[in-house]
Amino acid sequence: MVTKILVCNQNMMQLLLYTLVLLPLLLAEGPEDILKAFQMIMDIRTILVFNPYETDDFWHQAYNLSSQAKLVITNQNASDLREFLGERVLSVVFVQNLDQLYLEEIFKPSLLNLHQRDVLFLTNDTLESADQWQWLFQWCFLQGFWNVLLKGIKQQPYLTMDCIPEMVVKFTSLEHYFHRRHHRVSNLRGIPIKVTIGNYPPRVYADFDETGELQLGGFYGNAVKIFAAQFNVTLDYVFMPNMSHYSVLSCVEFIEQQWADICADAVLFGMGIETTRPIYIVFSYLLVPFDKPLENYEYFRKPFDNLTWGIIGFTFICLSSLVIVVEYKEHRRLSLVDNLFRTFESFIGGSSDLGHISQNYRYALEFLLIFCGFMIGNIYLAYLSSILLTKIYRKEIRSIHDIIAHNMSILTSTYQQYILELTDASPLVRQQTIIVSEEMIDANLRQLNPEYVYFALDIEMDFYLYQQQYMTRPRMKKLSDFVITSDMGEVPMRSYWPFQDLFTDFMDNLFCSGISGYLFEESTLEGLRSGQITYFPTEGMSVVPLSLEYFILCGLILAGGYIMSLLCFIIENLVYRKISARNRNRKILFIKK
Repeated sequence: MVTKILVCNQNMMQLLLYTLVLLPLLLAEGPEDILKAFQMIMDIRTILVFNPYETDDFWHQAYNLSSQAKLVITNQNASDLREFLGERVLSVVFVQNLDQLYLEEIFKPSLLNLHQRDVLFLTNDTLESADQWQWLFQWCFLQGFWNVLLKGIKQQPYLTMDCIPEMVVKFTSLEHYFHRRHHRVSNLRGIPIKVTIGNYPPRVYADFDETGELQLGGFYGNAVKIFAAQFNVTLDYVFMPNMSHYSVLSCVEFIEQQWADICADAVLFGMGIETTRPIYIVFSYLLVPFDKPLENYEYFRKPFDNLTWGIIGFTFICLSSLVIVVEYKEHRRLSLVDNLFRTFESFIGGSSDLGHISQNYRYALEFLLIFCGFMIGNIYLAYLSSILLTKIYRKEIRSIHDIIAHNMSILTSTYQQYILELTDASPLVRQQTIIVSEEMIDANLRQLNPEYVYFALDIEMDFYLYQQQYMTRPRMKKLSDFVITSDMGEVPMRSYWPFQDLFTDFMDNLFCSGISGYLFEESTLEGLRSGQITYFPTEGMSVVPLSLEYFILCGLILAGGYIMSLLCFIIENLVYRKISARNRNRKILFIKK
């Protein structure tokens, strides 16, 4: 009761203040004083004059418009001038013999995004009855122009309308009108607001419980619910196609077609539709897998890098060739297989039998084989034994170049691909993207499938990565050093929606008060409670049977030995045939001689 008395006293004081300020203007006789009142009380900086009759100077003389800085709009809309007008605009419309076609084609497009500013209609008739102007106020109410004032030929009274809870045309005074304009609406008395609903975690959750009641959550879903509770509005849900995981482009389409007032989600700023004031800079990143454990059969080549293996291979070929050449020089025979295996035995720490070679060459060859084989074999075994006791992982992905090197695809939806093209993202990123459905992306993100790379907003990545916080070895990570896009975006709103300013200020206060930070954290916990995400189980210690990969290394060595033997057999056979043919030809030539 005390609160109501204080509010009533505050309103009375404000009304008295407006009356005292406007008293000199109310006592003046000139009709042009109403423009001065608007400029003084509403801080008007720009006056738009809608005059379909270019040659009619009556209004300019009556309201002294010739001395006012103004923009005169006749038979062409001024929508192109919107970005130069600012917010403090007063629209003056001469309604004498005005038809609704002019309002639809000239007046309304010219005041796009300015429909919540003041509109002053002027007529040279007396305002004896409100019924004859019912059509004008009805049109303004339906089109979203709720701050209108109609002035007749006399100084008082004026006509205006109350729109909450329903439209009522009434007589008013100038001080009452200004008092209502400066009074923030706190109770919308259950006015319905059409809100698009879909499931797009963590920004919005929408699902039906066991009783069939819609459960709305997520960051923007909870923000809309708080707005409805604070200002006493009724949420009229408009369900999106494929509600389980809808596309943001569907929300944009519903707003453009004016099938909904707002979306319980956010879109990119600059898509050609109205949004709340962008106050967040949202960064987009790539979600990449952690380096995978190396397969067991690849451990044997990890002690040395590729260059070292190349040098070892070159040394092996040189030593084998040297032994073959020496043997062929002394015994005139080519034992390719035997000499290759003698050299290989020395490399794995075995003994090399070179007793059939004379002492002139044997000691030198044995020294080379023992020195190279012993050194290489022991260093290799030392490195291999050390890495077998630890876990080795593949090369970690640190940049887009690593993604290209791993030949991994980046999953994107149609809307995400649109963002990449609109923000002119790196061509290296776009060349790796493939467009799939939102359901496929959501299913893979819930499992953090490391077979793909994902493109998403920062808050979405943190939401899905929250599942692996108790894992010993995480599955995926965010490339936080590589920003793909930096966007600004907020909640989309229908054009000419009469509560645009109210909802925009509400979202600003949500951010400034710090509640938005709480809602971001709550959206993650809400995802856990609703089953949108789940904690991954930690990896325990257990005994498992040996799989096929443990025998791959043995199979590779065995296959390599057989292949080497087969090649040596083919080479020796070819060489033997060539030498035999040459000896046969020499014998024939000798017999002929």
